[in-house]
Amino acid sequence: MKGADDPGLDDSKWDRATLPHSFNAGDTFVQKRGYYRGPAWYRKTFSTPRRGRRVFIRFDAAWGKVQVFLNGVDLGLFKDGLTGFELELTRHLVGGDNLLAIRVDNSHDPSILPGKPIPDYNIYGGLCGEVWLVEKSTVFFPWRSLIITTPEVNADRAIVDVVSGVVGHGAGREARAQATITDAGGKTIAETGEVLPGLTDSFSFHIEVPSPSLWSPDEPNLYRIDMDLFIDGEVVDSQHERFGIREFRFDENQGFSLNGERLQLRGVNRHQDFPGLGNALTPGLNRLDARLIKEMGGNFVRTSHYPQSPHFLGACDELGILVYEEITSWQFIGGEDFLASADSQMAAMVRRDRNHPSVILWGMMNEGRSKKMFERLKQTSMENDPTRPTIYADNKLGDGVSQGTVFIPHVLGINYKLESIDAFHSAYPNIKLLVSEHTNADNTVRGDGEIERIQSERISADLDIIESRAFISGSVLWSMHDYGTDYEPVWPLQKSGVLDAYRNPKEAYHMIKSRWGREPFIHLASDWCRGHSPGDEVDVRVYSNCPEVELVLNGDSLGERTGENPARWTVVYSPGELMALGRDGTGRQVEDLMASPGEPEGIDLSPTPGIAADGGDVVIVGARVIDAEGNTVPGYGDPITFELKGPGEIIGIGGSPSQIPLNGLANILVRPNDGGKIKITAVGTGLRPADLVITGR
Repeated sequence: MKGADDPGLDDSKWDRATLPHSFNAGDTFVQKRGYYRGPAWYRKTFSTPRRGRRVFIRFDAAWGKVQVFLNGVDLGLFKDGLTGFELELTRHLVGGDNLLAIRVDNSHDPSILPGKPIPDYNIYGGLCGEVWLVEKSTVFFPWRSLIITTPEVNADRAIVDVVSGVVGHGAGREARAQATITDAGGKTIAETGEVLPGLTDSFSFHIEVPSPSLWSPDEPNLYRIDMDLFIDGEVVDSQHERFGIREFRFDENQGFSLNGERLQLRGVNRHQDFPGLGNALTPGLNRLDARLIKEMGGNFVRTSHYPQSPHFLGACDELGILVYEEITSWQFIGGEDFLASADSQMAAMVRRDRNHPSVILWGMMNEGRSKKMFERLKQTSMENDPTRPTIYADNKLGDGVSQGTVFIPHVLGINYKLESIDAFHSAYPNIKLLVSEHTNADNTVRGDGEIERIQSERISADLDIIESRAFISGSVLWSMHDYGTDYEPVWPLQKSGVLDAYRNPKEAYHMIKSRWGREPFIHLASDWCRGHSPGDEVDVRVYSNCPEVELVLNGDSLGERTGENPARWTVVYSPGELMALGRDGTGRQVEDLMASPGEPEGIDLSPTPGIAADGGDVVIVGARVIDAEGNTVPGYGDPITFELKGPGEIIGIGGSPSQIPLNGLANILVRPNDGGKIKITAVGTGLRPADLVITGR
């Protein structure tokens, strides 16, 4: 039988893959341990590009060992796929059709990060990013060679230093590079250019920007630099990049400051995965996660525990979310091959993401210790980006002290151990500190009121400790959302998130928003709508950032609370409507209400807003079980089955189109193809079906 790298192999019966793609999309998040760990092949046929051009293939991201073949020729094995890589194809191209074959293997290998056989997150195999075919002239800007720094920043002016590489021979020819900086509105702010003597390997510009608009979480002002390469007056290559102008520092006593002002870092740990997709999140889902962090009041995120999508980082740039990015790791440090892989990924991660204004920390490890490794990675980080500090996350401070690792990074991340943080700071006052994980309520099921309350109280207590200490730069909660795992204690789903896996909020999400959000906000947290009889006493909690909160039952006030969060009432249950009112002192009022449901009668279908309905993205569809008045019925326990007609597909957990509602809500993913209308129908036993029409574009 011919191998998958052979151009003559008949692949007409192979599955079609839409990138980004994971071959573990169907065997994770399911009630069976042991998802597939091994090789898979991708094949793509393409026509020969123009003659006289250099041709490259760029992989944005792939997880596992990646081996690339062009027309049967082995182009090499790559171990750092999550940060992407580029290969030149030029000399192996043939006239007519060319066959690109890619072998991706996510089986365990102790020399490949994270090295541990079963970490507490899934090792999703596949091409989890885009793949690009790129044509270049014989003189060009090499990939990821553009470096933008802002060594001087103040209100009057900023200095933008630009460094770029050049590949090609320019002797005897006039070579010129021109850089133009524009603001968000497209207005030219600065422009410069120079003749390069015969084209060296690199060149730099020193550009002044007057009265800069600084980047911050409140005002994430972005600039764009466009650079053109001219040979004898003709543009032969171009590159562009967004960047922000800001300066920041960590201090051992005053924590973190941005643009000269102290800023409390408030964030979450984020995994890049989703039911039915594995880690192959689309641009819209990556942006959704950033938006949910921002709407919660967060300004910080840790990419736990691996480099994540450029689409996510780009959304953080746009929305104003600071980023702590780390290499792939989890409680394991191997031998020399492992250290070489870690060093290679650190260099690739820094080179890929050093122009993002959101990124402020380079993470070297999660919950492991090695002086040799950390000293090496710190040096590699500084060689590629001397402007950002390094960090690692330690959950055993005593071991970190005895082994000397806590003294190596520029900033030390502490996982949990909040009870000992004061003593540690007193003993080592020169170490800059960040809480890199806290709480980890790993069994919090959305809809279980009691356990949601416990999670909220634990998180709130941790934040009270963290945010009352100026020497702590900030914190990142474990975790943003529930995520897939094969880890023995919690498989197939780690339920520590303040959002569930489909990004529906739990009580703790609203609690955090009431602490961190700036706009008037109120949320009723109670199981008022399920399992009570008239006369039962029910604990009612109201989260709000308003100074005055009132609770109203069926039009009758149950009293006001001031200065409490959460505000609490013990209410004698009576069917009807329970409403919470919040007043902010300026006349503005917000409200939230619950209504006692009747019998389940129908389904309400709605898509998650803000995601484009086209073939490059997916839409989250929610099916809410409702009574005759449209109130959510939380106790319905039969499956909801989704059907689709038109140019698209349903993406369910394990390939199933059915979901059992949780607290009255079931979700499914829908991928529309380009153009045309699709109709989604949801049906359930004893319920009136519901339809939703989505138009692709």
